[in-house]
Amino acid sequence: MPHYIGSSLLRGTLQAVKRASGPQYATLLAQAGMLRYLETLPPPDDSPSCTAEEYSRLPAAVFAMLGEPLTRLFLRNLGTLGAARIAGVPQMAAWTAAARALPPEERTAWYVRWVAATNEQIWTHSPITEDATAWYITMEVCATCLAIRGVSAPICDNSTSLYRSLAEPITGQKVRVAEVECAALGAPHCKFAFYKKP
Repeated sequence: MPHYIGSSLLRGTLQAVKRASGPQYATLLAQAGMLRYLETLPPPDDSPSCTAEEYSRLPAAVFAMLGEPLTRLFLRNLGTLGAARIAGVPQMAAWTAAARALPPEERTAWYVRWVAATNEQIWTHSPITEDATAWYITMEVCATCLAIRGVSAPICDNSTSLYRSLAEPITGQKVRVAEVECAALGAPHCKFAFYKKP
């Protein structure tokens, strides 16, 4: 069964890619088979826009063009830009109020549940596990690295950067986030740790 990417996620990603890639934007879209979005972006809703496999061609095109170190930087910038976009949506006030109504020691757990629920809505099934050190979100399908192989370390810095950048505006607290397993390295899924101590 194909996994679909929500239109709002693809729209925001394309806007961030355009800002991060500058004059290379049209070339990246062409290589990814997404030139249809050059002039008209997907709608700002959560209707399905493309499959995870189709979406994965975009980061794969970046990887082919830039190589691993610059792709990592590109994805990190993409996550930061994505966080800034999300911080400006009308729902941000409600999310912030919900998180900050909780005692400080409960906010990171709430945030992890919020991230997983958001992933479920626009990205992929994202179960949560926990141990004494961290909460972990495992992505059933990671469209970022689905078509990327041969990296030396976890590559999905867009997700890591996004989760880290949104944590403090929402919860009022810094959260340390790291990708601890990556499908691009041969793991069955990408897995992100949200550490209990900053």
